[in-house]
Amino acid sequence: MEYNEFINIIGYNKEWFEYNFLPKSFIEKQVNLWEDGTVKNVEHYKWAGYRFIIENEDLTKIERLNQLIDVVENDPNEHLYKGLISDLIRDKIITKKIFLGLGKKRFSEDKTILNKLGINRPATYKDDL
Repeated sequence: MEYNEFINIIGYNKEWFEYNFLPKSFIEKQVNLWEDGTVKNVEHYKWAGYRFIIENEDLTKIERLNQLIDVVENDPNEHLYKGLISDLIRDKIITKKIFLGLGKKRFSEDKTILNKLGINRPATYKDDL
């Protein structure tokens, strides 16, 4: 299978690669798994990509975190991005202050995410800082 064909099947958007989050070797391993036929659920591959980023990037650097948020903002699968944001909150990479500093994002009003941060209403940013 062609590298780009696999990327399209999984739905990795251009930001994954513009920000150099996933090395070619990672994608090649995923292509091999795909071709092996063991796992055909697209979400498993993309989630593995998010986990790779969390485990291999220094997301305490705000520039890198913002780049990951760009990837999240462009991911059409809402379950995956909510899971990723929840993991980043759990791992204390995204704190209430950092979350509020991210500005208006598509996950900004998600009640589950807000509750994890101790925000019990839609974030007003100015009032919550």
